[in-house]
Amino acid sequence: MGEYVNIGNEMLQDFYKTWQSKFDKFEDESIMKVHDLQYEHEEQMHMLNQKLDRAIEGANIKPDPNLKVMQNSETLVAVNERIEEAQNYRKELKDFELKEAQRVEELR
Repeated sequence: MGEYVNIGNEMLQDFYKTWQSKFDKFEDESIMKVHDLQYEHEEQMHMLNQKLDRAIEGANIKPDPNLKVMQNSETLVAVNERIEEAQNYRKELKDFELKEAQRVEELR
């Protein structure tokens, strides 16, 4: 009877070893697949970012036409020696140029 128990234990241990090796192999394969998928994902993201960068470079972002009008008005007022009005235009123009620069940066 003891001999049957020993044979059964040996078979059980062989069974566990066999399945443990199969599970280890499956785990190694799954880790390799995960690494491959991560690499592929990084490559795709890199390609997408390159395409998006090209699209942004190709887009013409035009300044607001009011900016040019204000710059011309400020110059004309300064030429006519109306200093106080020119200073007011300059102040408004600086604020407007800052807002326009922020708008262009946000669009990019």
